[in-house]
Amino acid sequence: MPQPVKDTLEIRITQAGQRLLDGFQRAMDELPEASAGPQRLATRLGVDKVLASRLLKALRTPDPLAVIHRMPGPDPLRRVASSLEQAGVSPTLVADVIAAIEGYDEVIKRDAGDLSGLQAILSAWVPEAKRDFEGRRLQAMYRAVSQLKGASVDVYADTVIFTPNDDGETIDVVWIKALVNLVRLRPGAVVKLTSHRAVEEDGASRAPTALDGSPITDLSASLLSEFCSPVTPRISVRPAGEQIHYILEDDVFGAHASATIVTCETNSGELPRYVDPAKNRTAWASSEPSVPAKLMQFDCFVHEDLWGGAAPGVRVYDTAIGGIADVNDPGREIDRLDVSTVCESLGRGLGRARSDAVPDYHGIIEHVRAARGWDPSPYLGYRVVHEHPLYGSQTALTFRTVGRG
Repeated sequence: MPQPVKDTLEIRITQAGQRLLDGFQRAMDELPEASAGPQRLATRLGVDKVLASRLLKALRTPDPLAVIHRMPGPDPLRRVASSLEQAGVSPTLVADVIAAIEGYDEVIKRDAGDLSGLQAILSAWVPEAKRDFEGRRLQAMYRAVSQLKGASVDVYADTVIFTPNDDGETIDVVWIKALVNLVRLRPGAVVKLTSHRAVEEDGASRAPTALDGSPITDLSASLLSEFCSPVTPRISVRPAGEQIHYILEDDVFGAHASATIVTCETNSGELPRYVDPAKNRTAWASSEPSVPAKLMQFDCFVHEDLWGGAAPGVRVYDTAIGGIADVNDPGREIDRLDVSTVCESLGRGLGRARSDAVPDYHGIIEHVRAARGWDPSPYLGYRVVHEHPLYGSQTALTFRTVGRG
C-alpha cells in the first residue's frame, strides 16, 4: 500500500535535513574557527556574520526537521560551500555538502514551491517553526490590515470580571476596555470599538450601564477619564441590539493624534448563575479586537464561588463568515483556528492585576473594584496575550457551568 502523501513528504524533508546536518558537521570539524564562534567562521570563509551565525545555530540541533527550519536558503549555503575547500576542507566533504544543498533545493522546489512554503509545512511538525511562522506572518498582516483599515492601536486590552449578584441567581459582568495609543492612520477611515453579548435563548435584553450605574448614552458615561489621554477624541455611542458601537467621530489622523482610551461597562444580573446540566452549556467570554493591534491582552477575573473555581479553556475562532462564535454551537467547531495560544494564571486576588502593556493597569482595576465595593481576595485571574492578533479572530475563554445544588 502506498504511503500517505503527508508521510512521504515528511520523510523527504527529514532526509534532506539529515544530509545537511551530516555534511556540514563533518566539514565544520575540519575548521577550528567553527568552534570559536560565528565571527571567526565568517572571517575564515569570507561570508557575513549573520549567515555564519544561522548556519552554526542550525547545526546545534539534532532534529533534522529543526535543522531545515533554521537553515539559510540554498543560495547562501552555496556561497558557504564554495569557500569550504579554499578554507582547507577536503574535496570529498565539500562534494557531500554540495550534494546535500542540492537535495535541499530539490525538496523546496518540488514540495513547497519556495522557502516560505517550506516553513508553512514545517509549522505543522516543529513547534519552534510554528511560532516563528505565525509571528512573522501575523506581523505582516497587522501592517497590511492597519493601512487598509486606516487605524491601529499599540495595545487592545479587554478585561472581564464575573461577580455573583446579590440576588443569588445571576452574575454581574463588568467589562473594561483599554486602547493604548489608538490612531487613525489616514483621513476618513472609520474607527469603531464594539462591546456585545451573545444572548442565550432565555436571556434578557442587554442593558449595560456606566460604573456609577448611569445609562451609557455617550462616551463620557463609560469613560474612565483619569486613565485616558489628557485630550481624547470625540466618540459617539450607537446601541445596536446586543451590541454597543463606539465610533471615533473626529477626523484627526496621524501619530500626533494618538490617544489612550479606557472605558468601563457594568451589566447587572446579565448571566444566570446556575445552568441545568442537561443543557450541557459552557459559560464564556471573548475578545475580538476591532482595530488592528500590535498586542492583544485579554484578562478574565472570576469570583471563586462561580463555576466551581475551575480554570478556563481557550479557543480561537475565525469570524469572517459566521460572525462572533457561540462556543456552545457545534457548527462553529470548523471555524476554530490552530494558533499558538496559552492561558496564563494570574493567581488569586484583583490586587495581582498588573500589566507591562497597559499604563497603570493595577490602578484601573483598583478603581473599578473600589467603586463596586468588592473584596479583592476571592477572584481568580487568567490572561491570554497575542502579539499582532489575527484581525477578524475571536479569542474565547470557556468555563464549565454548574447546576443548582
